[in-house]
Order: sequence, then C-alpha cells, then structure tokens
Amino acid sequence: MRGVLPFLAAFLIALPARGALFEHDADDLAAEVRAAAREGKLLAVLFEQRDCDHCRALRAEVLAHGEAEAFARRYRTVKVAIDRAEAIKTPQGDSLPRWQWAGKLGVVATPAFIFFDGGGIVYRHLGTLSSPGELILLGRFIHERAYEEAPWAAYRDANDKPR
Repeated sequence: MRGVLPFLAAFLIALPARGALFEHDADDLAAEVRAAAREGKLLAVLFEQRDCDHCRALRAEVLAHGEAEAFARRYRTVKVAIDRAEAIKTPQGDSLPRWQWAGKLGVVATPAFIFFDGGGIVYRHLGTLSSPGELILLGRFIHERAYEEAPWAAYRDANDKPR
C-alpha cells in the first residue's frame, strides 16, 4: 500500500488543473450555456485551430499563466476547435459542422472569443490578447457592458492596468 500512495500522488499532480481556462473542447454549447447560467456566469468560447500560431502563442503567453485564472470567476470557459470534423450542438440546439457554425458567427480567423448568455451572443472579440492582464481587462469590459459605450481598443487604451 505504501508504494501505491506515492504513485497515486504523482499521478494526481501530473493531471491538468480541472478549471484550466479554455481546456474543455465543447460538443454541446446549449448545455454549456445552461451550465454557465446555473453558475451565474457568461459562457466564453475560444475558437481555435491546431495549426494556428497565434492560438499557440495565446495559450503559452496568456492562458498558461496563473494570473489569467481570475478570468474564470466570471466566465465558464470552453474551446471549439474549428478544424475538428465532429459536429457541434449550437446554443440554439442545431447540429452543425464546427467550421460552419464558426462562420455563421463571424469567426473569420483564429483565435476568436465569443461570449454568450442565455439569450445569445453578448460580445465577439476577434484576435489574440497580449497578456493575462489584457484577458482580465477584456473580461471586465464585457462584465461592465462597456462595449455599449466604447470600442474595445479605446477601453483597453484607457484602462491599461486591470483592477
């Protein structure tokens, strides 16, 4: 039994963090929107592709940092790999190829973030982010509904330090 405990501990430490940002590749967005609502959060969806250099940089330079975990306080996060062949169930309950659904949402390049509530799309952000602080700032921009008053670039420039 003593030999099993160190092995089990090493195994558990090696597992990825359960709440890691944008790690869950969602197949049923209708269920994810409902789960986010139960948690009192919006659903943040990261659209990405395996061969996307900007997606890899976003993961390494932004999402992998512990500071970025603060984003998960307000958002349930999932990813949609648009280069996967499997269909996806949209928040409206339709089943579509991933790339087709992404196109209908205006995702013309990756990475892209789209934020949903129970009623549909709240905000769409196309392009990468430069730091964990910028991700947190984007989250604040959406939470405060600042997009109703100013574009993201103006908000980002006026609020270069997240609170």
